[in-house]
Amino acid sequence: MDIKKIRVLDTIPVVVTDPDGGPDVVFTLAGPAHPVALKADQARADAIMKQRGKFNARAMANEYVAARVIGWEGLTSDGEPLVFSPEAASALLSDPNMGFLRDHLQAAIGDNESFYKSR
Repeated sequence: MDIKKIRVLDTIPVVVTDPDGGPDVVFTLAGPAHPVALKADQARADAIMKQRGKFNARAMANEYVAARVIGWEGLTSDGEPLVFSPEAASALLSDPNMGFLRDHLQAAIGDNESFYKSR
């Protein structure tokens, strides 16, 4: 393996299939070296240190995954386009009914190989 030929991707698309057969939704996740991801990593570390083990792991996971989402395409709510914003991502992924979505995106974030590409 030539380490000089490997690069980290700035972003990756994550496709979420509509269980009702509608159009897929594409979420864009920040790669591990993206400034948004670095900021999210620092915020998570700061929260852990500040709360000294008394943190809500689910809430922290929601916020971390939401912070790594930097866009989406095809997402609607009651038939209307849901416009992306960091606040909208946080609200969406904090909804207890959206746990499946957070888990899907969290798995993609944890799949390091998806963020690396050989030149």
